[in-house]
Amino acid sequence: MGSKNDDFAGIVIFIETEAGDYELRKNARVTWAAKSRFDRNQVRVEFFVVAKSSANLGFLLYEYKRFGDVTIAITDEKDVSYALGLLAMLDYKEKNYKRAKCLLRSDINNILLLRNYAAICRDTGLAVFAGYHSALDQNDLKKATSQMVDQTLLIGPEVVTQFYKSLRSGKFSKHTEWWSSSSSDDVSLINALAEEAYQDVEHFDENSESDFFRFLCSKGSTIGYSVRKRPKNPRKVLQDPFAHETRKCIKP
Repeated sequence: MGSKNDDFAGIVIFIETEAGDYELRKNARVTWAAKSRFDRNQVRVEFFVVAKSSANLGFLLYEYKRFGDVTIAITDEKDVSYALGLLAMLDYKEKNYKRAKCLLRSDINNILLLRNYAAICRDTGLAVFAGYHSALDQNDLKKATSQMVDQTLLIGPEVVTQFYKSLRSGKFSKHTEWWSSSSSDDVSLINALAEEAYQDVEHFDENSESDFFRFLCSKGSTIGYSVRKRPKNPRKVLQDPFAHETRKCIKP
């Protein structure tokens, strides 16, 4: 679902979200993803829902008609792995935003500084970035069980297309550990896809020095791209996602 945007050459941002996450999408639309916050000639934001064919899509269809920013992919798979979700987004991008230079996949718990993503897309050549957060053991919340990829930024049409071709190839479909949500190894998948595209991956962990995934140090200041919503005071973060955009840094 969605309209073709053949002339758009900027960055397409897919926000991965569950069908029932209406309030989260609503909060995003009036804060960091408000249309007044970004230039639609450079940025497009789509809330991406991978839904089961048996799901009740009535409210999602209403939301799509009202806001025009919801994309629904239908699947018969029992669980949606990182690989399946990424493939659905790449497929949609290739069919509806063919000329777009960049693709960002992010989960709904990230607050994005859209103007900075537009700038890195515009000013950077070919590149692959990946941001992570630690998945916690539900029986011991102080213990991390694995790293989950919550952002994937692909820069360059060639990179995006190669990721798409690789995921559709028989070589990648044989790796069952990438397609099962219960055993998905997202980190090795991203590395393997990047290798097929002849790119190294720039990795960023949420447990770094600041809350931001910090991609660049420019003229002594950090350029922030996103902050992961903190459960202690999410409303304050939502109200002003730009409050701590820059911090002092030393370029290595």
